[in-house]
Amino acid sequence: MKNYTIPSARTTYACQSLRLPTDVKRHVIAIQPVIQEATRAFVHHAIVHICVGNSTFFRDHVTPQKCGGEDEEGEGSSPIGNPDAGCSGLMYSWAVGHSDWILPIEAGLPVGPNATDIQQIILEVHYDNPDMESGHVDSSGFRAFYTDTLREHDMGGVTLGDPLVTQSDLPGSSSQVHREMTCPSACTQSFS
Repeated sequence: MKNYTIPSARTTYACQSLRLPTDVKRHVIAIQPVIQEATRAFVHHAIVHICVGNSTFFRDHVTPQKCGGEDEEGEGSSPIGNPDAGCSGLMYSWAVGHSDWILPIEAGLPVGPNATDIQQIILEVHYDNPDMESGHVDSSGFRAFYTDTLREHDMGGVTLGDPLVTQSDLPGSSSQVHREMTCPSACTQSFS
């Protein structure tokens, strides 16, 4: 986040879109959380989404602001499950207590000019402000370490689950709720 003023609201989801270098292929080999000490108490978790840069969502979040406008609670809506965001997966996630993420020596996350390389990302930060304080400006985020010496394997990730399920989708009077998602062979047959 680049100088994002944390709203005086209990919960806020803020997003900022970023472009990664695409001049040559590189591998991201580690990611380090960078949480500002002055605003550490407000930063609940962060997610780095892999997205396409031509989406309206991406263009609307070049400067940090609530993700996708505001939902019913005024919090902002995550790119996850938002078809207008153009996000296809996760590159990294952080929560309180996590430290550096270092990839195995055999693999790296591909960043670069190829269609399968990561080129654009959206950083989503969840701010928790229970006392609804005002005047706090945050520039927390992450630092990615890359190498021009490509590793043996391109690393990828698989995100499983239903991104559209929210707490409000669950019936309050039920003692149990069963949700089932499947991953048919049409989803996995193209894995290399």
